[in-house]
Amino acid sequence: MDRAAASGLLEHGAHDRILDEAETRAVLKLLTRALESRTVVAGRLHPSTGASDVMTLRLITDQRGSQLRTVNGTLHLPGFHLEIISARRSARTREPS
Repeated sequence: MDRAAASGLLEHGAHDRILDEAETRAVLKLLTRALESRTVVAGRLHPSTGASDVMTLRLITDQRGSQLRTVNGTLHLPGFHLEIISARRSARTREPS
């Protein structure tokens, strides 16, 4: 993964700005992983993640949905919101207490 793109996403997030080509590729790669890992329990879709060695993307159910603006257009995510955190922070939250 392009570390500069990952750093930009971690610092500025993916919303309320226009993602460049490298940032878009990074988001789409992790979004694909998150979509492939989705699970449904008791008829409800649970949050899922896509991760790299640099960052973790969480795909969270959200009735309002969200949009990502890229240099090539807008990616609409109906029913979902993306949260991007550092892989280190994500690893700490998974450690047993």
